[in-house]
Parts: sequence; structure tokens; C-alpha cells
Amino acid sequence: MTQDNQGKKTAGVDGKKALRPNQRLKLVKELAFKGYKAKALRRVWIPKPGRDEKRGLGIPTIKDRVMQALVKSALEP
Repeated sequence: MTQDNQGKKTAGVDGKKALRPNQRLKLVKELAFKGYKAKALRRVWIPKPGRDEKRGLGIPTIKDRVMQALVKSALEP
């Protein structure tokens, strides 16, 4: 049994959680241009298991997640 990633639908600093198909097509066209710069991450502090300490978690925007996936697929064999 696999554990589902609870944070994959968390909004970044842009406030968006998901895109409709027509928004996805628009995003692909936007990413085709050179000079892409990532936005700031949304920082959330989550508790460490079994401790009182917290650790920082950076949540990127959907656009940044798409760029990460594109770069990853280009670099993987």
C-alpha cells in the first residue's frame, strides 16, 4: 500500500492548487519563452516527529513545479 502525498495539492504563493486543461495549454505556451525565473517559495513550518522542533518546507507555485518536471524529464535517460 502506497502513501499518498498529502501536500501535492497545497497552494504556493500564487494561491493556485490545480489548473484546468485550458490553463495548462496557456502555461505551456508561456514556458516556451526564454528568461524564466522562479517565484519565491511559500514557507511553512512543520513539526519534526517526536520533537518540539520545526523544520521549514518550501512550497513552489504550479508554474515552478511544471518547470521542475520539464527539467527532470529532460535530464533523466
